[in-house]
Amino acid sequence: MTAETPIHPGAVDWSGENPGMYLKDKPDGPFVTLVSFFRVVVSPYGRGQALVLLESPLLDTSLPEALNVCVTDNDALAHWLVAEFLSRFGAFRGATALESMRYVPLTGSQASGDPRESYMEWVKGEGVEVTLSWEDLGQPFMIRLPASRKPAISTNEYVHARRIWRWRSSKDRCAPAVMTSGTALSGLTIGRIANTAPAA
Repeated sequence: MTAETPIHPGAVDWSGENPGMYLKDKPDGPFVTLVSFFRVVVSPYGRGQALVLLESPLLDTSLPEALNVCVTDNDALAHWLVAEFLSRFGAFRGATALESMRYVPLTGSQASGDPRESYMEWVKGEGVEVTLSWEDLGQPFMIRLPASRKPAISTNEYVHARRIWRWRSSKDRCAPAVMTSGTALSGLTIGRIANTAPAA
């Protein structure tokens, strides 16, 4: 009998963090705001960060008409993540804004807070400044995807946020976001995978 090895023979596509916000106006309605932030430490394209923000997921346009944008410090990595991973996430399937969103250089980013209670990401790029805040966080739980599910076997840690705050601003609004004239994005949190998590 062959002993099971803890090392999986497959290749690592990428490793890092990927917090997000998927917002709806009502539970049975379409997503009205989609956010996915990648902080990648290992990938075929090196390290990098990419914030995908779709203020109007079904609108096939970008700045300045709509804040459908990807802010990144590694353009090749960002395009690869969107094409091979993000576009296959359930909430992003059919989001026509992905085809026309502008990729802008990242000029600053910072994470803050205690993930046991609240967490914040601040990202700034050319004409875009975004602050994302998660509060009232639940207990972390793991999800293991089988080999039949794209992108092969992966183990992910999730934390469900019962409340989130979301703001956005851009250069033409003379912000900083949140501190002065930040504008709230549309939508509310919905129960996605929270029902698979242990009770808080």
